[in-house]
Amino acid sequence: KVRIRLVNDFKDSPLVPDQMYAVAATYEQIVAYKDAAAWLEKFHEKYAKDPANKDRAKDALFNASIYRHGTGDTKQAVLDREAYLKTYPDAKDAEDVSYSIATAWEEALNYKKAVEAYDTFADKWRKKNPARALNAQYKALRLREKARAGKTELDKAFRNVEIQSAQYRKAGKPLDDVGDPLALVAFRNADEVLEKYKALKIAKPDKLAEFKKTLEQKRKAKEAVDGAYLEVVKLK
Repeated sequence: KVRIRLVNDFKDSPLVPDQMYAVAATYEQIVAYKDAAAWLEKFHEKYAKDPANKDRAKDALFNASIYRHGTGDTKQAVLDREAYLKTYPDAKDAEDVSYSIATAWEEALNYKKAVEAYDTFADKWRKKNPARALNAQYKALRLREKARAGKTELDKAFRNVEIQSAQYRKAGKPLDDVGDPLALVAFRNADEVLEKYKALKIAKPDKLAEFKKTLEQKRKAKEAVDGAYLEVVKLK
């Protein structure tokens, strides 16, 4: 209470920064994380541009987002993380913080927000971390499925995963890092090839030319099926 009174009554005192941080630490010690987060957010708002306290202000905002997340306040946790990325775009942990926005929404079962965040992450971080970006796209696709998105949206999302998977393979990067999206694409492509194989009909032998033609088509389709499923096996 004394520290809070000092902060409120002597706002220009050089002691205020330390006292504000101490108040937040006290709330943390008594497991009052919402109050701790609120004070850390106040600290950041007040001292983010102060040369003497900017490093602590950065840590304050990061920790506030953790406390908000831990207490189930996903909306404020995300707001804190978005503010962190806007204020410190070149921070070493910017990529992780960006990804954590998507996982926070996913944990809160807000699939719409999670999908948007995963897609945003993939677009922003693809050049720096193509594997993580591709995995983010895959997670967004799976969440769309879970949320029962429309066929057009799902087809477009899968097509994007398929395109990025092909580009990732072409770049010769380690496949183990993107096993899930590559396996999904391989399985779906194999199933599609199999359906085409099943749909092919062989003409009756009494029409010899047509019979030979359709028999050859069936043979080639069978080879395509074998090749498609071989791609699946290679990913195991």
